[in-house]
Amino acid sequence: MKENSSKTNVSKSSALKDIGEFWDNHSLADYWDQTREAEFRVSASRRLLPVEHDRTYALHTPYETFGAGEILMKALKTSDTDK
Repeated sequence: MKENSSKTNVSKSSALKDIGEFWDNHSLADYWDQTREAEFRVSASRRLLPVEHDRTYALHTPYETFGAGEILMKALKTSDTDK
């Protein structure tokens, strides 16, 4: 992934690793007033892998750096307890 040469307004960093670490330790809610609407395209590869029924797979993604998986799991657990 191409590094951005300019620093972000919020994390004050241009390195993806540093930006990820910043958001792992901060809430977007605290910075919501500094955000703006954005439009972008996402290109996904079409590489398919065979899967076996009743088997669990560990899928590593770039989002692990940002803690998105943990946040999603907490949200899912919360929504399950709300029912």
